[in-house]
Amino acid sequence: VSGVGRIIVAGGGIGGAAVAVALQSRGFDVLVLEADASLDSRKQGYGLTIQRQDAMQAMGINLAQDDAPSTSHYTFSADGAILGFFGEAFGDKSKVRRESDASGRFIHIPRQKLRARVVEQLRPGTIRWGSKLRSFECRRGAGVAVTLADGTTLDAALLVGSDGIFSTVRRQLAMPGDRLHYVGLVVVLGILDGSVPLTQRRIFETVDGTTRLYAMPFTPSSTMWQLSFPCSEEAARTLTKDAAALKAELLSRCRGWHDPIPALLADTPLDGMSGYPVYDREVLEPAVLRPGAGAGAGKPGLAGRPAPQDRVTLIGDAAHPMTPFKAQGANQALSDAVLLAEALVQGVREHGALAGLDAALPLFERRMLSRSARVVVGSREKAKELHSSLALQPGRKVQRDTGVDMPRVVRA
Repeated sequence: VSGVGRIIVAGGGIGGAAVAVALQSRGFDVLVLEADASLDSRKQGYGLTIQRQDAMQAMGINLAQDDAPSTSHYTFSADGAILGFFGEAFGDKSKVRRESDASGRFIHIPRQKLRARVVEQLRPGTIRWGSKLRSFECRRGAGVAVTLADGTTLDAALLVGSDGIFSTVRRQLAMPGDRLHYVGLVVVLGILDGSVPLTQRRIFETVDGTTRLYAMPFTPSSTMWQLSFPCSEEAARTLTKDAAALKAELLSRCRGWHDPIPALLADTPLDGMSGYPVYDREVLEPAVLRPGAGAGAGKPGLAGRPAPQDRVTLIGDAAHPMTPFKAQGANQALSDAVLLAEALVQGVREHGALAGLDAALPLFERRMLSRSARVVVGSREKAKELHSSLALQPGRKVQRDTGVDMPRVVRA
């Protein structure tokens, strides 16, 4: 990949750091622009569930040491009745496995810990901390001029926007009809130090047809919870700016719910909570992201070279933001990172250093957006389901014939 030039990534979150690792491991020169002053300059969210290890393995990252594992998942009604249960602890291959045995499938990890593990793989100086992209100018087929907030200008062979749901890169692309979509819900996240018996190597969620609480191990010695409920956009924006009012709303909504929920919420300190209105976007079509790039884009033209492209692309939440209710945001960003690196390597190998970028970008975007579209739609549908009467249907997700006395197991 020599001769390609520098690839600039806007955003040093999980997706941006991951794409830098994937690109560097294949020989590309990468610079990441991150507005934060340092890795630990601010809180970086709560817990994540990494559902497949393919992308992490492709980057040479092992998260086993950081896992706060669970092997079972329970759904309760507000009064504590069991509506459903599933998990590897109850599978046909798990007759002799106890709930305390490691599953080896999902990884529960704090967002900041995952980000740190990815950043550790980067060469020193790859991330330019305290640097924020202000604007860019495409030179079709000849790279991108990037301007930072402090007026500094940088040249890039390719600009990758990994700057989140409120992406500056995406906004400047000025795609027609592109706007955020409020899904009608507010999410509140909390972390409680100390052990909660019901989340010891377990996940549980409780629903009442309107409000939903989900709790999982955050670390082996702490619990993360996520509570969500319908709310107008204006009220959500106001409520999430006032931690005390937000906590009072949660306690009111969950008064009378089964143990340990009232205590879990009451004991969580205000500085261990945060909330946000939930947004996503309509599924992005490749032809909207890259106008004029039809099905043949990326293939050699009459002159034997791919058509010149604007060398700007998007990944992660900048490309396909989704609700958190299928736990797929970080997973999709990690997959995007590996996919982009693989596409660029293939393009350069087949077409040369610069024409290879023009060949790779349309193909990468079609594959990325095709995969993520299903998840964006599925996450929006899951948001509706979990906050409706559908969530109360017994056996919504249950593994049968386990031979297990579920109330006894839960009490244990």
